[in-house]
Amino acid sequence: ALHSILSQSQYQHMSGTRMAMDFVETPSHLMEHFCWETSVLKLLAPDMPDELILQLQQSRFEFAALDRQNQILYSLMDQQLFGKPATSSMHHMELWGALHAQTHVPYLKGTHWFSKFGHLVSYGAGYYSYLYCQVFSNRIWNHTIKNRTSREAGTALWQKLLKYGGARDPNLMLKDLLGDDV
Repeated sequence: ALHSILSQSQYQHMSGTRMAMDFVETPSHLMEHFCWETSVLKLLAPDMPDELILQLQQSRFEFAALDRQNQILYSLMDQQLFGKPATSSMHHMELWGALHAQTHVPYLKGTHWFSKFGHLVSYGAGYYSYLYCQVFSNRIWNHTIKNRTSREAGTALWQKLLKYGGARDPNLMLKDLLGDDV
């Protein structure tokens, strides 16, 4: 929502999240960083003790490896369904089970969680970009914003990224935000 609200592209169909598929999730992932920032947490929950904030922040990466495995699983399923023409006539349920085995993600046979995973339809062989965008957002956060949740940092984020939507090449936006650290 913020990406769309802050966008100022000349044409509506280029605003907000209407951008390159392999960059579209970058602003969303970037906004998630704010949810863990001490100054933001203090604004949202002024009575939260510092110790609880610290514990919350430390819990952020407890299951990061499992999350990555799941994201890889979803990306592989997306590629199998919408990538190159299938070389196997494997039923989608068998495929789902086989990918679970390949990625070592536990699977309960007969379940079909992927059937309610909307991104499989809207991303069509592009779900890998979800992880790709996490890399971009982490770079932007660590280089541009981390420990500087200030108007200056926010203005830079808006002026160099959010206002363009899909009307500017993501490579140029990254270069503006990260300089030579791209």
